[in-house]
Amino acid sequence: MLFTQHFKHFAITALLLNSAPALSAQPPPAKSTTLPAPLTTPATVVTPAPAIVKSAAGSPADFAHKIWLFTNGEKTLTQLKTGLSGSDSQLSISIDKPMAEKINIVLSQAFDPIPGLFENHIAKTGKPEQLAEIVKWLDSPFGKKVREAEAKAPPLQYNELERTIPLKEPKFSKERELLYKRYEKIAYDSTAKMITETVEFYLVVNNGIKPPTERIASKELDQAVKLSRNRMNSLTQQLLPHLFASTYRDMIVDELAVYIKFLETDAGQAYLRLTTDAYVTALQTVRPTVLLKLADIFDDELAILSPYSKEPLSPQKQRQLMTTMIKRYGKPPLIGAILEVRGGQITILRHGTQQEMFGRPSQDLVTVDTLLKDLALAKIDMRRYYQVVQKRIKSGN
Repeated sequence: MLFTQHFKHFAITALLLNSAPALSAQPPPAKSTTLPAPLTTPATVVTPAPAIVKSAAGSPADFAHKIWLFTNGEKTLTQLKTGLSGSDSQLSISIDKPMAEKINIVLSQAFDPIPGLFENHIAKTGKPEQLAEIVKWLDSPFGKKVREAEAKAPPLQYNELERTIPLKEPKFSKERELLYKRYEKIAYDSTAKMITETVEFYLVVNNGIKPPTERIASKELDQAVKLSRNRMNSLTQQLLPHLFASTYRDMIVDELAVYIKFLETDAGQAYLRLTTDAYVTALQTVRPTVLLKLADIFDDELAILSPYSKEPLSPQKQRQLMTTMIKRYGKPPLIGAILEVRGGQITILRHGTQQEMFGRPSQDLVTVDTLLKDLALAKIDMRRYYQVVQKRIKSGN
């Protein structure tokens, strides 16, 4: 299982980060895989599941913990944290040092719940007899050999990570070529799924570490995620032979054959499926929580307007938030956002009476009350309106 090396080669998946909006969809390769739908706007903010309670040896929880250890999880989580750190190249120049430190704290803690989430998923979804068979093989001399190989596999090196990099196929001996073909058949889907989810996580969270006025809009982000997902099959097809070659280069053909034979069994297939689904589930669970924490850093009292917050907004709270937006951004972007969502129409207060007009009015004629009335007339909630305001601030309109 390449769970470990998916983490070790996280820099590879990060190559789409800065150029995400410019990605172009590629024709799907012969070996396609069905991938989960994007989750850029989750319906609810899911809090991390509690870590598995201490359990007796031989229980599903104990087996799940052993599987986590086999994947070299703690070491690879450190590499993921490093890949997501708010480095100078990733953080906006408008972010000061104290703010950058807060961001890095959130990012460094982002993966802390993953071990418990990973183990819980396997313990709850895996069949006890299959888990026992998986752990029995992992504890075997051949299983330990695989773990050692995956633990010390070197990361692939590239001169540029910002663009798609053409890769030449590694050269295999005839025996290894046959083994790789078998491995590709059974491991391709899980590899593509894990790489895809990691890239999507990176794309969305990277957008979240930017100030609200510098983030790309939700529709643009959804499009970037969609394009990157379309590209993952092609990228996985290029990467998989290199990951296979670099990870298992020190294993002799006979040892590698034993491992692949295990992966072809029902227990081996369950191992691939369980570890892949556990990783994806864990990553999808922590993502909205991380984004909400980032929104809280940037937006303070306006954090409640993050699309990842589902806290109800009372009329009194909406009035307070609208007042805060006026103080923070001024009236022009708020007026422009109303004109956009109402098709050029807006409510004004003239001589003590609310009136409707088309076009941009004088700021003095627009109040908190008229803005709130316009939101009601537009049938748009304040969170969606806030996104339009941010877009207009970003574009300077």
